[in-house]
Amino acid sequence: MKLSLKLILRNIPAQEARIAATRKEEPDPMRLSTWALYTQGKDWEESTVYVAAADRLPPDFSCTQGSALIVVGNMDPKRFAGVDADVLLWDGEEGAEAFARRVNRLNEIFQAYQQLERRILDRLIAGAAPEEIVALGESLLGNPIVVMDEGYALLLKPRRTNPLDWEPGRYPQLPALSPETVDQIRMSREYRSREEHQGLFYLSGDTLDCGALFLNVQDDGIVLFLAVLEMDRPITQADRQLLCFLAQFICHSLQLHRFSRADSLYFLQFLTKLLRNEKIELPEFHRQLHTQHWKIDQNYVCFVGEPDLWNQKNAQLFSLCRMAERRFRGCCAFEQEGRMVCILNLDQAGMSREAFLQLLSQFIRDQLLRVGVSYGFQDFVSLASYYRQALAALELGKELAPEAWNYRFESYALEYFIRYGTSRMEGKYLCHPDLIALLRYDRENHTELLRTLQVYLGCGLNATAAAGELFIHRNTLYQRLGKIDSLISSSLSNPENRLYLQISYSIADFDAM
Repeated sequence: MKLSLKLILRNIPAQEARIAATRKEEPDPMRLSTWALYTQGKDWEESTVYVAAADRLPPDFSCTQGSALIVVGNMDPKRFAGVDADVLLWDGEEGAEAFARRVNRLNEIFQAYQQLERRILDRLIAGAAPEEIVALGESLLGNPIVVMDEGYALLLKPRRTNPLDWEPGRYPQLPALSPETVDQIRMSREYRSREEHQGLFYLSGDTLDCGALFLNVQDDGIVLFLAVLEMDRPITQADRQLLCFLAQFICHSLQLHRFSRADSLYFLQFLTKLLRNEKIELPEFHRQLHTQHWKIDQNYVCFVGEPDLWNQKNAQLFSLCRMAERRFRGCCAFEQEGRMVCILNLDQAGMSREAFLQLLSQFIRDQLLRVGVSYGFQDFVSLASYYRQALAALELGKELAPEAWNYRFESYALEYFIRYGTSRMEGKYLCHPDLIALLRYDRENHTELLRTLQVYLGCGLNATAAAGELFIHRNTLYQRLGKIDSLISSSLSNPENRLYLQISYSIADFDAM
């Protein structure tokens, strides 16, 4: 992390130090990566702040243009009047011992900021929640930080109450600034001139219920407002620099976790509630899906992934989620209980489940993942059941086929039923997907293929007996069987497939589906 003299001054008692001069072009930017003792005749480095004892400076001393200097000891600030450099005077007692104490303190200031930057970067790499990054920022600024989207909806709840005027917004769990407060902000001269100050503007307690430093972030189509509330310590010029520095990390964390807008944040909360089987009213489904341009009755598939055992330490789930969303159009990916959960809108992606599974195989290979995949479904309200299908496929697949990495629920549904019956999952979600396909075809075309296959299986694949039980000609039966064969993916010559189909007829209530 690079510092400025303003940041250094922020860590020195106010009565001991002051800025004596600033350079004319971009005064006191955050450009200092280290410090060094001033040596006469040595070239000045732009990224270094030089430290000199006041009683050791020669009478003809002059600062190099654009340089940064700290003078320790008592010196008349008029000596630096008109100097085109950044100069900080650190008053106090003279002597070698006092100078050494000030130099040590300066070194501690540099180390503290650099350690905090490393800590923030480490937490970002580890996929820490945005709240954790904001908390680190609060420890640096010494005041609460509020994060809002472009509509002033609260993206991250503050850790304590604050005096700003909040009220229920568009999303009940995400309060927003009251319209009156928003009007006060937008009508202020500081807000209107924010673009002249890198998006920064400060509103005092005369305008709001407490002073606040705002930063309007507009990057890559994302608009955010960060606000530092002046509650614990006065806001200084250095806080403006720190907020701009912190903003890049906060925004990066928000983007990684899909929290850049209130609707995306609330959609993830909605999905989490849905997977926990919490009761959600139907209008809420429509509202939430609308934010993603999804519909309840579109075609979906759910898959759950986790890194292969030897790669788990190196793979970060939040990174895998973002890669999944980039790889599969119409995909929403998030972390849930230590695994990556992905919900794919097949219609929005413009592909069938089989085409998706081919792409998924490549993704699994590239990212070294083990993945469980649900059946395709057209009822988003039942997402939790298909999530359980994906989980079951992953768990049974790792147990029964540890050499494989791609586990589809249809390969383990019969084993799941044998182990658990319908105690963990309703029968309609254990039903063979081929029967669901026949049911839909029958309803759309007024045919009786579902009943025909049931009788044919019950007669042990005896066409004559099946035709007799259905009271149809045998040729009619063969025509129906030909159509059935074109609609299903299972081979009826496989006895395990036949068993699964027959069990499905007994556990599913097709009239209620």
